[in-house]
Order: sequence, then structure tokens, then C-alpha cells
Amino acid sequence: MINVDDRLITDVLPEIKPNAFAVLMAIAKHLGRNNSCWPNQQTLQKITGLGRDAVMAALKTLYNSNLLIKQERPGYSNIYTINTEYISISVECDTIPSSIKENAL
Repeated sequence: MINVDDRLITDVLPEIKPNAFAVLMAIAKHLGRNNSCWPNQQTLQKITGLGRDAVMAALKTLYNSNLLIKQERPGYSNIYTINTEYISISVECDTIPSSIKENAL
């Protein structure tokens, strides 16, 4: 589950605009436990419905707004880390296999 702080919508969205918000949510959809992920350009385009140039502009906006950090990996997709001030992820108990739940108790 993606948890979004209300301030992202009320305070930040007007500054970053909808395309950057859409890309940010597409990246957030792929986040792992360390708030990082590496979706490629085509994946971001497919999820958001935006073209290549629009995704690139949105990513630049997110970097400049300190909402996203990019780690370049030549020959591979970039690793993106989201600023956790506004977005976090959590695992729903219903998505954890019962065998793991039982061992945790």
C-alpha cells in the first residue's frame, strides 16, 4: 500500500503539476522496503500514459523538487529513491502468506 501525506497533494502538487505527480505515483508503485526501485522509461510511460519527453520532464521536476533521487546505472535502468517525507509504503497483513504470519506469532 502506498501512503501519501495530504501535504503532497495540497502543498506540493500545485508546484510540480499533474504529470510529475503521475510519474511519482508510478515510481511509488514499484517501491521496495528501502524506498527504492528501478522501473525503466517504457514502464513509466505505460503506467502514466505519458510520452517519453513528458516522462523525462516530470523526472527532472521531481529531482529539482527533492522528491526523487536518481542513481544512474550505465547499461541498466536508473535506481530511484523517493523522499519519504510525503510517501511511504506498508505491507498489508492480508498480503503476507499465512505460513509467515504463523511463524511471526
